[in-house]
Amino acid sequence: MNTISSNMKTSAFEQAKYFLGTPSYEAEGVAIYCKDCIQGMKMLPENLVNLTVTSPPYNIGKEYEYLIETSDYIDWCIKWMKEAYRILSPNGSMYFHIDYREVHYCKILLDKIFGRESFLNEIIWAYDYGARSKTKWSAKHD
Repeated sequence: MNTISSNMKTSAFEQAKYFLGTPSYEAEGVAIYCKDCIQGMKMLPENLVNLTVTSPPYNIGKEYEYLIETSDYIDWCIKWMKEAYRILSPNGSMYFHIDYREVHYCKILLDKIFGRESFLNEIIWAYDYGARSKTKWSAKHD
């Protein structure tokens, strides 16, 4: 793996670009890479990032994602969560957004990987628009 000299004073953003290579899109302060998230994170050194914001596929069979067995989904989540933990700085934060159908599995995984004491709070996005079910309570929060 390439290394950056410890004498170099570079931002985490510049270091990430160094390790990940040329982005697919770049603007001031933004770099977008078309990479598998696990493979991309494996290219980064430990403790590099201060903030991770993630909204992984929800595994609910939408037209833009594959529906996979729950056990396979959990195995995949463990892999990317461990990488996210590895690259997160000791004082860093992770914001995690997931569908209500998978949140309980993921919360247990996050507690196991990050430590239950690392959980700070839950943000619930409540809304009152969109379709309303006539046969069950509508999910009006994420």
